[in-house]
Amino acid sequence: MKGNTGRAAEWAIALILVGCFSLLGNVFQAPAQETKKPTYAELVASAQKGEPNVDFAAMRYAYLDSAERKKGVYHSTAEMNAPLQQKDFKKALKMASEVLATDFVDIDAQLVAATAYRGMNQNDEADKHLAFARSLLRSIVNSGDGKTEQTAFIVISVHEEYVVLRQMGIFPGKQSLSQGKDGWYDVLTGKKEGQDVTLYFNITKFYGKEFD
Repeated sequence: MKGNTGRAAEWAIALILVGCFSLLGNVFQAPAQETKKPTYAELVASAQKGEPNVDFAAMRYAYLDSAERKKGVYHSTAEMNAPLQQKDFKKALKMASEVLATDFVDIDAQLVAATAYRGMNQNDEADKHLAFARSLLRSIVNSGDGKTEQTAFIVISVHEEYVVLRQMGIFPGKQSLSQGKDGWYDVLTGKKEGQDVTLYFNITKFYGKEFD
């Protein structure tokens, strides 16, 4: 009898514990699902609609893995600037628009579009593209100060490196590749007002993808 009483007590305790765990099951929540990151196309659409707080850095990074990157039309900055110098604003705008259709993050194409629209007295459109260019550039220079590997500017192309140099008034000199503990870097030296300048660019996001 004593044995049966002991087993009965154990079962009673087990049933109580099962009930407790059933209650606890209502306390535990499924882990929150990771928020889906907006795609490159979604970020571009938000910017074009004039939505506030668009993450232009995320837009640039998303571009690297986008389908648009692989089917874009390319015109060099020199090619786009040539018609501007001849005041052929329509041709310049056409070329810039062809680039921006798939490469909205091309800062020079945004600037060419802004200049072309300004030349055609379409100032609202000019201001819009100038704002895009500034936001894209700001997303680069806000990523660091370029003075060390640890504070390097994060870029998605060599082209962006030279845009930064130009905007900072630095005449480019030598360029070298360096592998640091946290990734790959371009180290560019140049001159600004007669002084030597060295800038570091973190190229890890696009290094090895140039010809994808």
